Amino acid sequence: MKSLPRILVAASLSACLIVGGVTVSAATGSSSLPPAVLAELEMAEGVSSQQQTVARGAFAQALLSVSKQYHNGLGTAAAYQLFSDVPSTRDDAAAVAAAVQNGWMSGSLGGVFRPDDPVTVREAADAALALLGYTASDFGENETQGRRAAYASTGLLDGISADLGDPLTGAGLQRMFYNLLKAETPQGAMYGTSFGCTLDEDGEIDLEALQDEEDETGENSIRGPVLVEETLEDAVPFSLSKATVLIDGVVVDSETASGRVSEGSAAYYSSRTRTVWVYQDNVATGTVTGVAYDLSGSLTPTAVYVDGTEYLVTTEEMKEELEGGRAVRVGDEVTLLYDESTSDEGGSLTLPA
Repeated sequence: MKSLPRILVAASLSACLIVGGVTVSAATGSSSLPPAVLAELEMAEGVSSQQQTVARGAFAQALLSVSKQYHNGLGTAAAYQLFSDVPSTRDDAAAVAAAVQNGWMSGSLGGVFRPDDPVTVREAADAALALLGYTASDFGENETQGRRAAYASTGLLDGISADLGDPLTGAGLQRMFYNLLKAETPQGAMYGTSFGCTLDEDGEIDLEALQDEEDETGENSIRGPVLVEETLEDAVPFSLSKATVLIDGVVVDSETASGRVSEGSAAYYSSRTRTVWVYQDNVATGTVTGVAYDLSGSLTPTAVYVDGTEYLVTTEEMKEELEGGRAVRVGDEVTLLYDESTSDEGGSLTLPA
């Protein structure tokens, strides 16, 4: 037995039943939340989760993207040489200057910044604390212990297993910036509210709410679902070389992503954030052979049959979409993505909640 919890006409990042533009959807897994949230907010776009280290210069650029002052760019700020090893011709020169002048990062003795050295977890966490508005006076007489206490109270290091002196990885940066958005300032305000972030009932950033926000064209920034007929590269309107690609909720190397996606997979994409979400596990394609209704008097849809297999209708939202054949009709060709689960009554296939 299979059940479908909800159906949406608008595209979202989720498992789906595709009937033309109709989508049955479910929330993206929490393991993919940090890169998905940052992609939606256009933050840290130059950092990949596959990177084993993040250079200090690249970190400065990413840091500006999560700052309230420079989230929308540096504007007409001119790059100039603040350190001997960061000439004004470097791509990260203006970001390095801005990060240092705002007190978020610092150079080393001898007037150098070491822009190509890996940034450490401690350096990144201190920069995040500075963005939150912490100053030296907040850490007490023992600044080292005070900072450690602040890392813990803000949750900046949640989900990061590396030691403070270790290099920060791309995945670690994404997690730390996600934690930063959830963290509270010394005044008790959630940092991410400045970027439109809210928390869901599980205390995580509500990605669906961010996706529902309209872009400048008045349309949702997420496009899809589209079926991959040949290659993933052909299914989306931009190159994957510098895109963030998630396959079944897991971020993969964009350079090899297309070769890992099979024909018939479903994909969503955002041209604005250059992000692609692909779903290919538990995919079923077939013809709608029937729609069952509650015969007790309400005549609301209770199940959809695809090639004779029953998919239960479990939510009022989906019942409304199916009612009167507005979303799915007998004879429609559909593609279904689902999760498999078991219960005391036997096995079932259901979309994730």
